[in-house]
Amino acid sequence: MKLLLGCVTLTLAAGLAGTSQAEEDGVTWKARDTDSCFVATKQGKTLGVYRSTAHPNKPYLEQFFTPAGIQVLLDSPADHVHHHGLMFAVSVDDVSYWEESERGGRQTNVETKGADHGVLSQTLHWIDPQGHTKLNEQRRIQLSQTDDATWLTWQSTLTTPESIDQVVLGGSHYYGLGMRFIRAFDATATFRFPERSVSESVRGSEKLTRANWVACIGKVDDKPVTAVMFSHPNNVRHPAWCFTMDKPFAYQSATLNLWKQPLTLKRDAPLELTFGVALLDGDIPVEQINSLYAQWLKSLADSPATSSLPRSSK
Repeated sequence: MKLLLGCVTLTLAAGLAGTSQAEEDGVTWKARDTDSCFVATKQGKTLGVYRSTAHPNKPYLEQFFTPAGIQVLLDSPADHVHHHGLMFAVSVDDVSYWEESERGGRQTNVETKGADHGVLSQTLHWIDPQGHTKLNEQRRIQLSQTDDATWLTWQSTLTTPESIDQVVLGGSHYYGLGMRFIRAFDATATFRFPERSVSESVRGSEKLTRANWVACIGKVDDKPVTAVMFSHPNNVRHPAWCFTMDKPFAYQSATLNLWKQPLTLKRDAPLELTFGVALLDGDIPVEQINSLYAQWLKSLADSPATSSLPRSSK
């Protein structure tokens, strides 16, 4: 079974003919000497920070910056210590890799390395509390930045070990690619979707909305910031179920509706996932996000092997 969840690019230009992505973007990942983090920079400017080892139970993107330098991710707040910036987790055979408890699982780093085109690649084992590997993951994270946006492509290929015939992926209504925002968003966050999207209330301010994309608009020192997630139309169960909440804190995630429809992953049938997030300075309207979504789809169709990100829209 193959599943594709969308990422995002923010551009109105077409293609990269005649220019390599490394030459165009100049984004590099380097290991930081003081800890297990890898830092992505472009011309001396930090775009993101990725914690490559489980901290304590999973690797994740710890920091993510807009073009103006505003950092939007919150790591392990006291109210939910298992919320780590931008993270990906689900349950496997009723063992949660989202929550962090003695009964939960752990995503263990096997190898992490930087590559060309602003790509960080990682091999992970998902290990249950008894020490058994339940999933293997090949994770690929690509960062880029133009004058108007910073974007990230998150790709994960999940497979079972050879000794396991199948596993069942499940979890709560918010499991998937989750994004916990900084405290400044808590008092200001609003969410935006394509026209005619239908939402389902789950509890409190928590909602699930079937949509091609979801955008969270918050303010930092009275400056608006927009964070967008897109979903690809080739996804299983497309459009995605977008989880959002604004009280008591701001959160959004792209989910597979696993709480109602568990997904069976069989041996020799990899599950390929692609997620994405883009950050813009400013309050971006629906019409512009729709246009950006169309351009993103075209960029993937033009370069599906590398998920090459087009140039600036300026």
